[in-house]
Formats: sequence, structure tokens, C-alpha cells
Amino acid sequence: MVALITLVVGLFVVVAVLSALAQHLQIPAAILLVLGGVLLSFIPSMPSIDLDPDLVLFLFLPPLIYAAAWQTSWREFRATLRPILLLAIGLVLVTTTTIGLWHTRRLGCRGRWRLSSVRSSRRLMRWPQVQPPRALGYRGGS
Repeated sequence: MVALITLVVGLFVVVAVLSALAQHLQIPAAILLVLGGVLLSFIPSMPSIDLDPDLVLFLFLPPLIYAAAWQTSWREFRATLRPILLLAIGLVLVTTTTIGLWHTRRLGCRGRWRLSSVRSSRRLMRWPQVQPPRALGYRGGS
């Protein structure tokens, strides 16, 4: 337990130092934080840290998005709203279509769209319990 606390405090110190250095050098802090994380990953004695994706999604991501929202220039946001929406919607459709065409050969068109929309979502592992394979349009055979 003491080793875990020491590791967490050490990582907080590294983050604080890198953030201060980024302000001093007038570069985005994210660049130095990513480079620092990459350098820390090469230390052989550094323990592996496994985070649950739900923990990141519900605990770490909202404060980051909130802070970024306060720093966003609304004028620039409105000026780039069209490309943002085109990329967001277009990339979701491209990803869904690619996964559907890449992973399925036996399903019909409707089955491909259903499967790819589920596979592109985050909750793939729980989906088969809700949706039986027959509803996808799978006709059986080999």
C-alpha cells in the first residue's frame, strides 16, 4: 500500500513539474505530459498501471472536458462548427460501414449495419445478452 501511495504522489509531482515547465516554455502542457508519460514507460522498475475504461470515462474525462470548455473561444468554435460536425458524423458513418463490411460476410445488409453499429459502440460485450444472433439476419450455414 505504501508503494502505491508513493507511486501516486510521485506521478502527481511529475505532472506538476511538467505543467510548470510547459507554462515556462509557453507550449501546450499536453505535449510535455505525453512525452513525460512515454519516458516514464521506459523505466524498467515502473509498475504497470491498469485503469478500467469506465473509471477514465466517468472520473477523469468530465473534469478535462469541463476545463477545456472554459478555455474554448466561442468565436473559433462557431467558425469551425461545420468541419467539426462533418468529421464527427462522417467518421462515425465511415467507421460503422467499415466494420460492417470488414467483419461480416454471411449477414445481409441490415445485419451488417446492426452488427457494425454495435461493434463500434463501447458496450460490445454486453450486447449478445440483449440481442440474439437470429435478429441480425444470419441465415446459418457455412
